[in-house]
Amino acid sequence: MTYKYVDPLIQGYKKVKITRKQHKELFENDNLNWATKLEYYIRSDQLLIHKTTNWLGMLLFTLLLPFMVLWQGIANWGEIKQEIKQQYNEKETGSFIQHVCWASKIHYKIFKKLMKEV
Repeated sequence: MTYKYVDPLIQGYKKVKITRKQHKELFENDNLNWATKLEYYIRSDQLLIHKTTNWLGMLLFTLLLPFMVLWQGIANWGEIKQEIKQQYNEKETGSFIQHVCWASKIHYKIFKKLMKEV
Protein backbone atom coordinates (compact mmCIF):
# COMPACT_ATOMS: atom_id res chain seq x y z
CA MET A 1 0.00 0.00 0.00
CA THR A 2 1.50 3.31 -1.04
CA TYR A 3 0.80 6.78 0.28
CA LYS A 4 -1.03 9.25 -1.96
CA TYR A 5 -1.45 12.89 -0.99
CA VAL A 6 -4.97 14.25 -1.40
CA ASP A 7 -5.28 18.02 -1.59
CA PRO A 8 -7.64 19.31 1.15
CA LEU A 9 -9.13 21.80 -1.33
CA ILE A 10 -10.51 18.86 -3.30
CA GLN A 11 -12.06 17.47 -0.09
CA GLY A 12 -14.07 20.65 0.49
CA TYR A 13 -11.69 22.60 2.73
CA LYS A 14 -10.88 26.26 2.16
CA LYS A 15 -7.39 27.60 2.68
CA VAL A 16 -7.15 30.37 5.30
CA LYS A 17 -4.32 32.49 6.59
CA ILE A 18 -3.74 32.50 10.33
CA THR A 19 -1.03 34.60 11.89
CA ARG A 20 1.46 33.11 14.32
CA LYS A 21 -0.15 35.18 17.07
CA GLN A 22 -3.55 33.62 16.34
CA HIS A 23 -1.92 30.19 16.20
CA LYS A 24 -0.43 30.71 19.65
CA GLU A 25 -3.86 31.74 20.98
CA LEU A 26 -5.48 28.64 19.52
CA PHE A 27 -2.76 26.18 20.47
CA GLU A 28 -0.91 27.35 23.56
CA ASN A 29 1.24 24.22 23.90
CA ASP A 30 2.25 23.89 20.26
CA ASN A 31 5.90 24.80 19.73
CA LEU A 32 6.65 26.71 16.54
CA ASN A 33 10.18 27.05 15.28
CA TRP A 34 11.84 29.15 12.61
CA ALA A 35 11.89 26.37 10.00
CA THR A 36 8.17 25.51 10.10
CA LYS A 37 5.71 26.46 7.39
CA LEU A 38 2.07 26.21 8.42
CA GLU A 39 -0.86 25.82 6.04
CA TYR A 40 -4.40 26.03 7.40
CA TYR A 41 -7.51 24.56 5.82
CA ILE A 42 -10.96 25.03 7.30
CA ARG A 43 -14.32 23.34 6.89
CA SER A 44 -17.57 23.94 8.76
CA ASP A 45 -16.58 21.91 11.81
CA GLN A 46 -12.83 21.38 11.67
CA LEU A 47 -9.46 23.02 11.11
CA LEU A 48 -6.73 21.11 9.30
CA ILE A 49 -3.09 22.14 9.77
CA HIS A 50 -0.19 21.01 7.59
CA LYS A 51 3.30 21.56 8.99
CA THR A 52 6.10 21.45 6.45
CA THR A 53 9.59 22.91 6.15
CA ASN A 54 9.81 26.52 4.98
CA TRP A 55 12.26 27.84 2.39
CA LEU A 56 14.85 28.79 5.02
CA GLY A 57 14.87 25.27 6.44
CA MET A 58 15.19 23.82 2.94
CA LEU A 59 18.11 26.14 2.21
CA LEU A 60 19.88 25.02 5.37
CA PHE A 61 19.18 21.37 4.53
CA THR A 62 20.64 21.87 1.04
CA LEU A 63 23.77 23.58 2.38
CA LEU A 64 24.34 20.80 4.91
CA LEU A 65 23.92 17.93 2.40
CA PRO A 66 27.66 17.49 1.74
CA PHE A 67 28.33 17.25 5.47
CA MET A 68 25.57 14.66 5.82
CA VAL A 69 27.21 12.56 3.11
CA LEU A 70 30.60 12.87 4.83
CA TRP A 71 29.12 12.08 8.23
CA GLN A 72 27.10 9.02 7.20
CA GLY A 73 29.48 7.88 4.51
CA ILE A 74 29.07 6.81 0.93
CA ALA A 75 28.06 3.31 2.08
CA ASN A 76 24.75 4.72 3.31
CA TRP A 77 23.97 6.52 0.04
CA GLY A 78 20.63 4.71 -0.33
CA GLU A 79 19.38 6.07 3.01
CA ILE A 80 20.70 9.54 2.25
CA LYS A 81 18.95 9.54 -1.12
CA GLN A 82 15.69 8.51 0.56
CA GLU A 83 16.01 11.32 3.16
CA ILE A 84 16.65 13.86 0.40
CA LYS A 85 13.58 12.69 -1.52
CA GLN A 86 11.42 12.90 1.61
CA GLN A 87 12.67 16.37 2.48
CA TYR A 88 12.13 17.90 -0.96
CA ASN A 89 8.77 16.17 -1.53
CA GLU A 90 7.22 16.25 1.93
CA LYS A 91 3.58 16.12 0.90
CA GLU A 92 4.04 13.57 -1.87
CA THR A 93 5.99 11.20 0.42
CA GLY A 94 3.87 11.81 3.52
CA SER A 95 6.74 13.12 5.64
CA PHE A 96 4.88 16.14 6.99
CA ILE A 97 2.76 16.70 10.08
CA GLN A 98 -1.00 17.01 9.84
CA HIS A 99 -3.25 18.06 12.72
CA VAL A 100 -7.04 17.90 12.67
CA CYS A 101 -8.78 20.15 15.19
CA TRP A 102 -12.51 20.00 15.78
CA ALA A 103 -14.42 23.20 16.57
CA SER A 104 -15.44 21.98 20.02
CA LYS A 105 -11.84 21.37 21.06
CA ILE A 106 -10.38 24.79 20.23
CA HIS A 107 -11.44 28.24 21.35
CA TYR A 108 -14.88 28.51 19.81
CA LYS A 109 -14.91 32.32 19.42
CA ILE A 110 -11.64 32.31 17.48
CA PHE A 111 -12.88 29.45 15.30
CA LYS A 112 -16.08 31.36 14.47
CA LYS A 113 -14.02 34.44 13.62
CA LEU A 114 -11.98 32.36 11.18
CA MET A 115 -15.16 30.99 9.62
CA LYS A 116 -16.44 34.53 9.00
CA GLU A 117 -13.23 35.36 7.10
CA VAL A 118 -13.76 32.45 4.69
